[in-house]
Amino acid sequence: MAITNTRKKIASLCPDSLNEVQLYAVPSDCEIDAVLRINNITNDLSTYSIYHCSAGQGDNPANISDIIAKDVYIDGLGNPPHEYSIHAGPTETIRVKSGTVSGLIFHLSGNVKKVSS
Repeated sequence: MAITNTRKKIASLCPDSLNEVQLYAVPSDCEIDAVLRINNITNDLSTYSIYHCSAGQGDNPANISDIIAKDVYIDGLGNPPHEYSIHAGPTETIRVKSGTVSGLIFHLSGNVKKVSS
């Protein structure tokens, strides 16, 4: 049987600051259907935020209306990752913020497909 739905790594980031950063910008001719997983690689409780920004926003800070998750607590090592389904269109961006420097890994995997013109 042929594989028809192959999910691939799209982006991965372990932020080295407490600032909001861009995880991924969807190319102008594509859309994504993906899962965002957040893993805490420390022994300590931490927090994170996720933002799904509108088309054309680029690498500018997120607006309040872009919030998917804000200051969510995540337990340390040995606990399962948190998961979010992400569907984004051309030039939309996914931004993240970690509550621990170099302590959280944001991993986006799924399908990137070309959109019809």
